[in-house]
Amino acid sequence: LGFAPAWAAFDSRLGGAGAELEHRSQGQAQDTRSADTQKIAAAFGISATGTAGMWLPPVVLPMLQAEFGTTRSGASLPYTATMVGIALGTVLMGRLMDRIGIFRLLVMATIALGAGYAWAGHSASLWQFALIQGALIAFLGCTVTFAPLIADISHWFLRYRGRAVAICAAGNYMGGMLWPPIVQ
Repeated sequence: LGFAPAWAAFDSRLGGAGAELEHRSQGQAQDTRSADTQKIAAAFGISATGTAGMWLPPVVLPMLQAEFGTTRSGASLPYTATMVGIALGTVLMGRLMDRIGIFRLLVMATIALGAGYAWAGHSASLWQFALIQGALIAFLGCTVTFAPLIADISHWFLRYRGRAVAICAAGNYMGGMLWPPIVQ
């Protein structure tokens, strides 16, 4: 996720954009269009790449079935682990974002996603793969790059907030369109 350094530049206190918003008043100190565009592009890119883990288990289902010699329902265990990880992780990551800011969470998510993808490739059993997918990729990785990122981007915009949130959210769905054909 090469956008983390760009995000740090926008988040000068490394703790979230709330402080910047507190210092702004309506009509004063508006960001330039260029900076707004950069923030939205970074959020879109982070969302599109970071949420890939939630779109990949269904794509690799036939490969998991063949690799681990299991049934179709058995091979769907990693996707179940992914959805449980996302459901639980989103709540925790939202709370952590409020406390420590999005930048630190993005760094953690980058490490978790990288480690998760590397370890998943070396899984010896379906249970190992499901645990890695649910814990590292979904719980610690994907969850940061969707709901908490959307919440954070909403703090950066006084005007066009709805548009900014929609573009950030669209990154997730663009990832859903982009990554499955690449992985297949």
